[in-house]
Amino acid sequence: GILHIHRREWNCAAEAIDDARRAMDSRFTTLLSESYKRAYPSMVTAQTLAEMEEIITYRKLEERSCCRLGGFQHAANRADAGEARKRLLDVWRKRLAGCRLDVEVHSSILAVRSLVLGPADAVDDVLT
Repeated sequence: GILHIHRREWNCAAEAIDDARRAMDSRFTTLLSESYKRAYPSMVTAQTLAEMEEIITYRKLEERSCCRLGGFQHAANRADAGEARKRLLDVWRKRLAGCRLDVEVHSSILAVRSLVLGPADAVDDVLT
């Protein structure tokens, strides 16, 4: 999934995410029935998959907003990748604040987010 996103292979990335979600579905249900603590890593994986989908949506928007060559587009119809990025980072900060304080959890989440975040963007998340 991550390689497909990095290569901008959106359909392949979406298929890989769906496959991963299907593969973890029954296991997640079983773990959740046992205990929240045992299911937590699977919940983080589910969150990561959702964030990968958000990254695909953002990257597609970014492509549309910067790759309009030769055609005029009214300002009201232009995709605003900057605003979308701000909203995405705000959602991610709030989401990370709700996660258990665990280095492995935070590092795995931030690794996926690095597809959008730069080192300076992630400083807030690591320190809080």
